[in-house]
Amino acid sequence: MLNFIKKNKIKLLIACLFLGCVVLFGMLLKTVSIIYKLHDKLDNDKKAKITAVEKYDKEIQNEKIDKKAIKIPIITVHRTVDHESKIKYFKDDEWVNDLDELDKQLQYLYDNKWNSIDLDQFYCWYIKECEFAEKTFVFTIDDGDAEAYYNILPLLDKYKFIGTLFVIGKDVPEKTEKLNEPTRIKLGMDIIEKLRKEGSRLHFESHSYNEHRRREDSTPIVSIYSIKEMEEDFDLNKKFNFKYYAYPFGYYNRDLLSVISNRPEIKMAFGFHNYNYATRLNNTYEIDRIKVSAKTSFNDFKNWFEYAN
Repeated sequence: MLNFIKKNKIKLLIACLFLGCVVLFGMLLKTVSIIYKLHDKLDNDKKAKITAVEKYDKEIQNEKIDKKAIKIPIITVHRTVDHESKIKYFKDDEWVNDLDELDKQLQYLYDNKWNSIDLDQFYCWYIKECEFAEKTFVFTIDDGDAEAYYNILPLLDKYKFIGTLFVIGKDVPEKTEKLNEPTRIKLGMDIIEKLRKEGSRLHFESHSYNEHRRREDSTPIVSIYSIKEMEEDFDLNKKFNFKYYAYPFGYYNRDLLSVISNRPEIKMAFGFHNYNYATRLNNTYEIDRIKVSAKTSFNDFKNWFEYAN
């Protein structure tokens, strides 16, 4: 055997090399086959993704907005009672709206194809991540009165609009009482939680915890608050998980602006002094709103929207 190996070692070496090459070639073919299969899969995945993107782009194109909103009316009402109660108890009170008048105003917006957006959508528009058509508005209600639920929500459902009620944290009871005009009743946590779970058209945000008060000289109480007191008011309100804030009486000063702009839970704040359209030029914590009170004539109301385009 040894002699055979010595005599034929070159032939044996060649044979071993040949067999090795065959094995390696087989492994190479198998590897190439796997690579091709992976390539085909990746290529198919890529084609699928391109198709999905093209489909998405086509859908966006189909929903292209011809005229984008560059200013948005944010209208603000307050306590809104039925017409009979308005005439009987609040005839000369500017800050108590007539439900029949509000119905007429919302009917006008509906008939003229205006669409409402919520505050999250407005914020998205404000930071230029969303676009909406010209006839877009925001509907807000101040002070947290129970009439927002009993009287205004049915109108929101009727016209398919969205509204936001700014509530005063300290005034929110556990349970909502039934309306009994002229007694003032605040909306309770029972209804707030119920509507949040249901995904209602009525949303809820902050009108402070306990700053909706005036001093003896009628100036807002927050005008004499220290920064510490302002911070404490926000801390007390955190349990409600509010993201947006409406200044009580529309009042704010440098201290309050400084405090609110450093509150991570508050994304945006709304004024109520410079009655004007909201634009992307507004400071994030000084968003303009438009007053719609009992003294706002129907023509004045219409003008706000006619000149918004």
